[in-house]
Amino acid sequence: MTELTTLTYTQEQSIAYEAACECVNHAIAILMNHIYQEESTSKPNISLLTSLNNEIDTLWKRRKELKVNDDAEVQAIRNILGEQIRTYRQSNGKKRWF
Repeated sequence: MTELTTLTYTQEQSIAYEAACECVNHAIAILMNHIYQEESTSKPNISLLTSLNNEIDTLWKRRKELKVNDDAEVQAIRNILGEQIRTYRQSNGKKRWF
């Protein structure tokens, strides 16, 4: 018989965590688009590309270290990245992430 495990987080925490992860994923996609656009220019700005790649690395690390029951960090990611994503989308992609 399979042993049941007790969850250490609520359904609400799980949903908030997944939303935070999706914010990170969306932010990374935006940054990857900026990288693609910059690399497509005749003379890519190496400093900008480095900054964009560093930001992606930071976001991946932040997502990897995120815990479902870390309510403060989950909320911070949703608030900060969520606002940046909304601003970016409202500009129809014209506003740079940086």
